[in-house]
Amino acid sequence: MPTRERNRPLTELLAAAGWSGGDLARAVNRRGRDRGLRLRYDRTSVAHWLTGSMPRPPVPELVAAVLTEHLGRTVTPADAGLGGGRRDDTTARPVTGARDALEHLVALCRRDDMPAYGEGGPATPYVWTHVPQWSPPDSASPHAPLAAAPVREMVDWFARMLQQHGGGHLRGGLLGGVVDGAGRLLVAASSGAADHCRLVATAQLVHLLGDVTEDACRSGLAQRYYWHALALARAAGDSRQYAITLRVLSVQALRRGHLDHAQALIDAGLRALGPGGDAATRSFLFAGRAEVLSRRGRYDEALGLLDEASAHQAEAPPQEGPFAHYSLAALQYQHGAVRIAAGRHEEAITWLDASLARRPPSEHRAVALTHARIARSHLATGGLDAACRHWSAFLEHYPQVDSAAARAALDAARRDLTPYLHHARAREVLRRLPRPAPAPPL
Repeated sequence: MPTRERNRPLTELLAAAGWSGGDLARAVNRRGRDRGLRLRYDRTSVAHWLTGSMPRPPVPELVAAVLTEHLGRTVTPADAGLGGGRRDDTTARPVTGARDALEHLVALCRRDDMPAYGEGGPATPYVWTHVPQWSPPDSASPHAPLAAAPVREMVDWFARMLQQHGGGHLRGGLLGGVVDGAGRLLVAASSGAADHCRLVATAQLVHLLGDVTEDACRSGLAQRYYWHALALARAAGDSRQYAITLRVLSVQALRRGHLDHAQALIDAGLRALGPGGDAATRSFLFAGRAEVLSRRGRYDEALGLLDEASAHQAEAPPQEGPFAHYSLAALQYQHGAVRIAAGRHEEAITWLDASLARRPPSEHRAVALTHARIARSHLATGGLDAACRHWSAFLEHYPQVDSAAARAALDAARRDLTPYLHHARAREVLRRLPRPAPAPPL
């Protein structure tokens, strides 16, 4: 039997961090819990990694993320000696051009849907070394709005279902829709230029596939779908859609603690949109940049940007479609999130309450996550009864949601309320919490 080679890079990183194997295991478990994963690693698990055992995705990414945060410098899975494993080589780089993007997209979707790879598709690492920049396409594509109508209907439906129920049960249907739409565009491209409207609608559908893949904790795979959405938006000459996807890539980087990368991505989005961009998209991008600045501790600048975002949102004309407008409820939620980062929980509660009041009850995912944020802010200000009230409301919506973010919120409720077992309302909420599902084999 061949002897595994010791993982020297991970050994050196642990020494630089001043961490034991148990410290790393606990940090990975916490980061996984924040993403809705129930991990049970310990120092023995880390000892196996140090002797050459390779954990399954997304664990290498989690290891890299916690080391990046602790050391204050970028650490990749490869830097930690965990960059191996089966991965999709057709998407190891950003793609350019409509035909290139469509061919790689179809290949990725088919591999994603192959049972041999198990749940979540191929092992695809998250990469934070590339910041796509907007440039107009070499030639304009023709406009045929009627041909895009079926794809736009799918975009509207999937976006609505994501807000209502989360991405858990949507990936299969979205994969099929993307493969079908991309295949039709490839046929059109072989006989001439693919039309602008179908390219944009397909870019939006692929963007949504990235959203539901991210909501399933497959960050590297989601990133590849976002890259394909960028390539299709560029081929269509649509800098607005390009900027929207860059903002979501920035959020993805921010969740992983890569602040420089997150800021570079949102700044690239603002450059892509340009000074003449529409008010709704400017509001969306300004809110995204405010979130990045708040994570850097630049709260006054962040709040100033949110004021500008609110002004742009107010002047935006009413539009139909998930990519055509930025809702006031979503912007108010961002106001709350930035104030939470600044430790201004009472102000955050006011904004989040306003956001909640504008959400229809059918948007179970958005409503549940807003209740969770309000509950945690109430607890931070000593309002245990109010926190229990909002956790109870969260639990009313939770059965309708299949989302890693909602599962992470559920775990937060358990952690937050367990110290208050002597309190009757806290005990009642804890009694109602669903039992944790068994941890997946990672």
